[in-house]
Amino acid sequence: MRGSRLFFGICAVAAAAFLLALPLLVSSQPAASPTESAARGQALWSANNCAGCHTLYGQGAGFGSDLTHVVSQRSPEDLNEFLFNPGAFHESSRMMPRLLLTRSEREDLLAMLRWVDAHAVNALPVRLVAQNAPTEREQNSGLAEDVVPTDPVEIGRALFSRAPAICSTCHSLEPGVTIVGPSLAGIGTHGSARVEGMNAEQYIRDSILNPGDFLSPGFSNLMQQNFGDLLTAEQINALVAFLLAQTEEGDV
Repeated sequence: MRGSRLFFGICAVAAAAFLLALPLLVSSQPAASPTESAARGQALWSANNCAGCHTLYGQGAGFGSDLTHVVSQRSPEDLNEFLFNPGAFHESSRMMPRLLLTRSEREDLLAMLRWVDAHAVNALPVRLVAQNAPTEREQNSGLAEDVVPTDPVEIGRALFSRAPAICSTCHSLEPGVTIVGPSLAGIGTHGSARVEGMNAEQYIRDSILNPGDFLSPGFSNLMQQNFGDLLTAEQINALVAFLLAQTEEGDV
């Protein structure tokens, strides 16, 4: 992990230098305060780790398109329909996962994107509310911050779809469904056949901590490289437990 720490140390220095230079690069006029709807949209953006695939103001991952001006480029009806069922727009290609957003959540996310589009001249990172604020869907589904499961598999299930791991941004649990990385359907069964001398648990754990060691055919090493630093040992164990439960007979 020494190389990862060095890399992120360099990134931290570069980020600090960039922040110090911001007053010279952007307007001194403060941005208007976001609406409550836009702030809720930012909580959704963070909770679903949209920046894992999309950029805003040039910041984020480049797997998906930049969304800084998407509300100026697409109609509200098209965007709302896309957020409801993105798979309908990319039937034969790598697709965005269906987030199961409610109508009000889709409206909040679009409000946030309208705010981003209107204030892009400031070129500042989007930070409207605390990133760990529970969303309406989290509160309704029992995944809010004050509801913590105790079973390792259930903890892993929550981590799979939520920050800080949020594996579902890139991996599907459905057979044959590719988002960014390979599907993990049945990984608890066929993980033991991936690398000679490794059982499924060893393979899954190594893939989390050292994602470049054993790449699935046809996929590049695009996975986040610092989960060993970002996640606790208990969180890694929980993720491994959840993925081991994904068997060909069905998950638990």
